[in-house]
Amino acid sequence: MSERVTSTTKEADAGQPPNFCKLFVHPKLGQILVLLDEGAEQGPEVRLYCRPSGVSVCTATFPYPDTPEGLQEAQGDLRPLMRGRP
Repeated sequence: MSERVTSTTKEADAGQPPNFCKLFVHPKLGQILVLLDEGAEQGPEVRLYCRPSGVSVCTATFPYPDTPEGLQEAQGDLRPLMRGRP
């Protein structure tokens, strides 16, 4: 078994890149995935994915400027979701 697997969560997360997605479970919509794509072709994007009952996967994309400031804004907008609920 690798050291990564046997380490505690806190130790395993040390030195890892920041989280880029989070999965929520909504009582009516089911799973909702929020994802930060830092390397999207036109600049950073925050994407939402869900698949409500009876429908295919639905997506919403929120683009940010292709600049260091745009990336910081996208990361800042995602940060509260990583700690809480949508």
